[in-house]
Amino acid sequence: MPLSLAEFKRRAMQCTDFKVENHRFPHRSGPRAVIRMNSSGVRAIRPDTANEETFTAWPYARLCRIEDNRITFLHDGNGSDCFTLVFPFTV
Repeated sequence: MPLSLAEFKRRAMQCTDFKVENHRFPHRSGPRAVIRMNSSGVRAIRPDTANEETFTAWPYARLCRIEDNRITFLHDGNGSDCFTLVFPFTV
């Protein structure tokens, strides 16, 4: 049974890093180090770009697909994959 969005967030909040797979702009993919994570989103830095800071708000449940330790954000208009966050926790 897949994780709910709430359970996924709880498990992700235990992680100190994650990986981004950007499906539209592959050059924006790569590792991230967590600065702060809470129920509204993830603030992180991109070590590969001189520690550029990023913020990603958690999506609504209808706008994501959760598969094990991966959450894929979906486009609100056509439902296509935008990007995926991969966290190092086990299911």
